Amino acid sequence: MVSLFQMASRLVETVMINVDDFADSFLTCGTCFTGYDTRERAAKLLPCSHTVCRSCLDRILETQMQSDSFRCPICRETIAVPAGGARSFPPAFIVNQLLDLIATQRRDIVPKCRLHPNQELLFCETCDVVFCTECRDRTHGSAISNASCTSLTVCDSQQHQPLEDSTNVPSSSSALNHNVITFNVAIKRCTEIMLYKMHLCVQELDHAQDAVSAELERLTINKNACMEAINSKFAELIALVDRRQAELLDMVKRLADDKHRALTDQLTLIESEREAVRRECNSIKGVVSQLHTTLVIQPLLQSVIWITGFIAQ
Repeated sequence: MVSLFQMASRLVETVMINVDDFADSFLTCGTCFTGYDTRERAAKLLPCSHTVCRSCLDRILETQMQSDSFRCPICRETIAVPAGGARSFPPAFIVNQLLDLIATQRRDIVPKCRLHPNQELLFCETCDVVFCTECRDRTHGSAISNASCTSLTVCDSQQHQPLEDSTNVPSSSSALNHNVITFNVAIKRCTEIMLYKMHLCVQELDHAQDAVSAELERLTINKNACMEAINSKFAELIALVDRRQAELLDMVKRLADDKHRALTDQLTLIESEREAVRRECNSIKGVVSQLHTTLVIQPLLQSVIWITGFIAQ
């Protein structure tokens, strides 16, 4: 409905407050609990700054005719009675201003025609056009002149009655009946449709949220299961590796011990053989020494023998 906003005019905005609660709190007499007005219940301001309606003030003064003072019914402060009685107390200007404000305040948002501020906007559901009764010849005149919008009726959800407008064009048998409703009703209908669609959208979003939440829950469960399976498998692999490591270390130790014993035996044999060779060497050295001595002594012995023989001759 683009044309709703193409011809839209100013809207009278309101103060977003609860009027009844506001009136009960600030515009009600604290003695008789009746709302203030500008006549018998006119608000009177006491010297203690409290406000009482004139009717209650008259009643209080009547009971205190023998006294020149009375107590405030709210704070119990003693107040002197002026010469003129209840009428002499000043009016509560703030309360009166609030009463005027509430009286003139527009509680509903009523769209008005931009060209004719006193005319409420209308909306033709068939033509999708916004207009008022005074300017419809300009904005909706083509439809009327073509006999396409000759019967203008307010089609509220609760009532179907002609517009209170003497300028309605009589409908003809060949003319189409167009439903014309107030712009307020059109806005309410559009709002209801939008709220319904938004409600459906929210329901779809809720379903989507539930689906995504369920998927997230399944994802968490699957993740935990996968992590548990991986940890279990790696624990088995680690145990297998640890066992294989122990086996290999034990095998290496056994092989090293066997090799160590073999090498130790070889070393012992080598030491034994070396000692034997050393002894043989020493023995040979002794033999060689004796042979050398023999070779040295033998010529001397022969010389001695020769000399002895020579002397003997």
